[in-house]
Amino acid sequence: MRFIQNCIRLSGSIKLTIICLIITFILVAGGTVYQIDNGLLAAQDRFFSSWGLFLFGFILFPGMKTIAIILSLNLILNGLKSFSLSFKKSGVLLMHIGIIVLFAGTALASIYIKESVLTIYERQKTTFSRDFSLWELIVLKKQHNSANHGYFVSDTVHFNKLKNDTKITFPNTSISLAFKKLYQNCTAPSIDSLQPQKISADQAGNFPGIEAVVISKNNIENSENRLLLYGGKIDPVLFTMADDTLYFMLKPHEIRLPFEISLNRFVNINHPGTTDAKSYESHLTVRGDGINRDVVITMNRPFRYKSLTFYQNGFMTQNSFNATTLFVVDNPFRFVPYISGLIIIVGLFITFTGKFAGSVIRLKNNNSDKK
Repeated sequence: MRFIQNCIRLSGSIKLTIICLIITFILVAGGTVYQIDNGLLAAQDRFFSSWGLFLFGFILFPGMKTIAIILSLNLILNGLKSFSLSFKKSGVLLMHIGIIVLFAGTALASIYIKESVLTIYERQKTTFSRDFSLWELIVLKKQHNSANHGYFVSDTVHFNKLKNDTKITFPNTSISLAFKKLYQNCTAPSIDSLQPQKISADQAGNFPGIEAVVISKNNIENSENRLLLYGGKIDPVLFTMADDTLYFMLKPHEIRLPFEISLNRFVNINHPGTTDAKSYESHLTVRGDGINRDVVITMNRPFRYKSLTFYQNGFMTQNSFNATTLFVVDNPFRFVPYISGLIIIVGLFITFTGKFAGSVIRLKNNNSDKK
């Protein structure tokens, strides 16, 4: 019983609060430095969206999710320990409530948040972004109606649901695939081979692959019907079997945006005498229902629209055309920090106002006693 009491006392102690804040500072500093060489997504996955990580490859260190839970529990127990329904304590109570709201909102956001990547070239338009953590296998089959007009039927399955040495039948396209080998990340050194690669910490750097066999209607598996799909290939793979025309695609899940976004120009400024980027900015035009304006996104100035936030994540140049890469975050709880901040400010105002009023009253009393 005493052990349990000591654990509860330690969980609500100010010492644990200070330790958690120090670890939070280390995680923020480490994630900021890690982002420079490994990218925003990799830093977020390793430091801010994880339960734990290994520093220097062997030191086990708590992640931001673990610290958030411990700190929330610490604040709740600390607040209950000093809880009382009085105006004198109401400011401290409000500060605890504000911090708990902040951590609760962060926890909910980690569950419901959607992250994706948008890459667009100059003078191009798009209405969707891509979630590279969720890849899809899409099968299209060309059909003809009674008027001999062509149309397509399709089937879609998530890549993470596929397994080696299994067979899946696609109902709409009436075909089956026998999956021989699946790659979480690979390259395609030639048209008929896939080469496995080490899984990248940056999700946008992983391109899955599939080695499969298309099974005919009579359920006969023929090695000549071998199919190779590579996530880095944009165009669909055309496959003909008897009278059927099939198209196969392996691509990241597309998230529809509430507007059309176009890149007018991209500006890259390097450090003098080097090829290292000093700053870069994307000049965009956003058109949609309720919005029609020009937007500039820089490394330290994102673009926000309702629950969406667009961050400058990178850029590339291909065939003399610049392209920008934006990191898109759909966070329905992004206003929680503002609400919790307002609660904390009110709590601080009540606390310091009460202390100031008490000091003034004591000073007046001391002066009256001297008289």
